[in-house]
Amino acid sequence: MLYVYQCKICSYKIEKSHSIKDEPFNNLFCTRCRQKTPVKRLICGGAFILKGSGWAKDGYHKVK
Repeated sequence: MLYVYQCKICSYKIEKSHSIKDEPFNNLFCTRCRQKTPVKRLICGGAFILKGSGWAKDGYHKVK
């Protein structure tokens, strides 16, 4: 899953991918502040990425 965290120092948003079973991050390296800072996980809608040949890429979705 893709999660969005927000730096508590500069409010920069950081995207991190990890399993839903993993514990959320407490500290992350912020590329804007250039520091390892405490972060807050934001509530976002679920996102997923289709990789490879999906049904939309190979024409499977077309009804004949």
